[in-house]
Amino acid sequence: MAILIGPLQDNLVAIIISWFFGFIGTIANCYVIGKSIRTYNTKLKNYGVTKVHTLLIINLAIADLCGALYLIIIASGDRYYAEHFNHIYLCIFRNDCFNATNIWLLSPGCSAARFFAMLGSYIPACIMLFISIDRYICVVSLDSRNRLSLEKVKIMITLSWLVGFGIAAASVARSLQLFEPGNFRIFTNVCFFSNLYDEVFQVLAICGLVIIIFVYLITMGLYISIIIHIRRARHLVLSFTKASTTRTNVETRLSIITGFLAVTNLISWLPSLLLFITQNADVPFVKSYLGYHISVVGYMLYISIPALIQ
Repeated sequence: MAILIGPLQDNLVAIIISWFFGFIGTIANCYVIGKSIRTYNTKLKNYGVTKVHTLLIINLAIADLCGALYLIIIASGDRYYAEHFNHIYLCIFRNDCFNATNIWLLSPGCSAARFFAMLGSYIPACIMLFISIDRYICVVSLDSRNRLSLEKVKIMITLSWLVGFGIAAASVARSLQLFEPGNFRIFTNVCFFSNLYDEVFQVLAICGLVIIIFVYLITMGLYISIIIHIRRARHLVLSFTKASTTRTNVETRLSIITGFLAVTNLISWLPSLLLFITQNADVPFVKSYLGYHISVVGYMLYISIPALIQ
């Protein structure tokens, strides 16, 4: 039986992650988008609050869908090129040939994957921040004049998508400009950053990680503030059993959400942060065969977890 080798170079863990999280993430986010759009178009009593929150959820699901589509493209591309251009990747995998061209990097699929990957990295972080701000204002600052109106949220979301499209387009253009025909490194084949040593990609990577970590900390801080506020309010109404029970249930749910977001986001961006540091520090292990494969798995987690969980 012939060995089929594609751009992922038979990295079984990366292949499984791509297919599983891509397939589940696509179905789950499409379901959320459809259900949220029906909710958004329904006339509800709390028009302002419901419309704002639902619009944010719709955009978060769309952004997460971009990450899921990226995984589907990578998995499909690996399978397609393994079946139709196996001789190229098998030859490189066995170190039996030279002067081969990595046609996958110039394909529309790789460019589309890179574009979706950028959107799936930046946009969800911004939307998560907007959601936490909206929840904080609604729970803690009930009389605040700075409550997010539907018009304000639309402007914020539009600006976020415009910035995301700009970053994604710049990444695709720069990757095509830096194309190396003989570059078959597996980390390059996942169509995110074509060269981590390039100054443009280093800026994009640093900005991306800073934004994600910053949003992570702010989001956790806002949810913790909401929990503290609810806990203090609960003590003020202890004489009312029903109110106290309701507050306790809300506090418990928010505590679970906060803990869940903290753990999943940490698992998501921490491997990528360590990868970026070790890559720029020229750690020998990262350049080894095993190091490359572990790096790809860590990067896949960076895209996969938000695509499925957020």
